[in-house]
Amino acid sequence: MKKSTGLGTGAVVAALVLTVGAVTVHVARRPSAASPASSPPPAVTAVITRTTLARTAFVDGTLSYGPTQPIESKAAGTLTWLPNVGDTVDRGHALLRADEQPVVLLIGDLPMYRPLALDTVGNDVRQFETNLQALGYTGFTVDQRYTAETAAAVKRWQRDLGRPQTGTVDVAAVIYLPGPVRIASRVARLGAASTGQLLTYTGTTKVVTAQVPAQNTAWAVKGATVDIVPPAGAAVPGVVADISTQVNTQPGGDDANAPAGGGAQQATLAVTVTIANQDALNGLDRAPVKVRHVLERRENVLTVPVIAVLAPIEGGYALEIVDGDRSRVLPVRTGLFADGQVEVSGAGIDAGMTVKVAA
Repeated sequence: MKKSTGLGTGAVVAALVLTVGAVTVHVARRPSAASPASSPPPAVTAVITRTTLARTAFVDGTLSYGPTQPIESKAAGTLTWLPNVGDTVDRGHALLRADEQPVVLLIGDLPMYRPLALDTVGNDVRQFETNLQALGYTGFTVDQRYTAETAAAVKRWQRDLGRPQTGTVDVAAVIYLPGPVRIASRVARLGAASTGQLLTYTGTTKVVTAQVPAQNTAWAVKGATVDIVPPAGAAVPGVVADISTQVNTQPGGDDANAPAGGGAQQATLAVTVTIANQDALNGLDRAPVKVRHVLERRENVLTVPVIAVLAPIEGGYALEIVDGDRSRVLPVRTGLFADGQVEVSGAGIDAGMTVKVAA
């Protein structure tokens, strides 16, 4: 900001720059008698605009496909096939082959804990029949009872998979997971036993996870919009999807009383951000990123560059309004400061006016 004496617009002034906190003010003074006369430089101006002003902050995050989880197989025999790392496996497709028989991914929360056969009743039957119907098999009613019609549909499904057409579903024939998966790693090698943990997986869409200081999570509301800033390229819109309720302890903070070599500990919460436009991430699968979020927002306000604001010696703030070859000083009130702009208001102040700014 620049300091004005309230002198007439024709008075010659010289500027003395002072810094108060984080704001630089320009204090205008009369020149001394010894000051040589010179032609003033051309005025630098800006236009008062009406816009949305937002003060933002950044937190560190990690772009990935989310946490890894194990895939456990109950199939007896020899492991003869596994998908490659990075492959996506959807409902109805094989997660592995044991003795060349496919073990298929189905979607659900209830594990496969018993065989399904004629007259089996329970929630596991409904879950299986829901999957069978989603795969395009019909002729049965999705309910809690495994009927002859269900068995007939199962035989058609088994025929298409190349499995023996028994009409019953063995415990080892399917693995339930929450949704389609992306293979993160192969734990076992081909030729090993096909029972146990053979793979790890993640979700199929990229997300950003940030460990945010617990006292600074007011912005992290489900549904809030943020920007993901990758190491290179433009920012990508994101949406806060989840805020963990489990507090983690991370090294960090600036604790002068912390023991040497120990470091202060900081309580954090994990914030997960989803990204709708997966193609906008320049092919990145895993990378450090920044999450830019809004701390304060002011809608439909008048703004000028901070360096246009005068701080008259008599107090308050003002703008020098330029109208052709004339100018006048009008008092203003300031509001939010953000990105080199400041919110202003006052009598006679309106969008489209030209203001003088400090050179």
